Amino acid sequence: MWRRAQTHALRGFGAVAVFPWLRPWASTRLVALTDVVDLARDAVVRSADARDLLTAACVAALPAPTSLREALPDVAAGWGLDGEALLLEAWTRWQSA
Repeated sequence: MWRRAQTHALRGFGAVAVFPWLRPWASTRLVALTDVVDLARDAVVRSADARDLLTAACVAALPAPTSLREALPDVAAGWGLDGEALLLEAWTRWQSA
């Protein structure tokens, strides 16, 4: 909800910047929309756990394994030729989650 409201607010402010004659009509609506954005952002902040955010930031910064063929884990040895691709896909899904 926060991101959607923020996107609408940014589009509205962009339209007013390009077409200033819209300002008298749009200003009250944009003020109300920015209030919604602030409330939604505050709700996100209250529900976010700082430890989870730190973990996600650290995982996102990890480099993806470049070559797993040399050191393919024993558990993936039986996966055949697709072992590296499967492991990289698992890595990508884990990092995205």
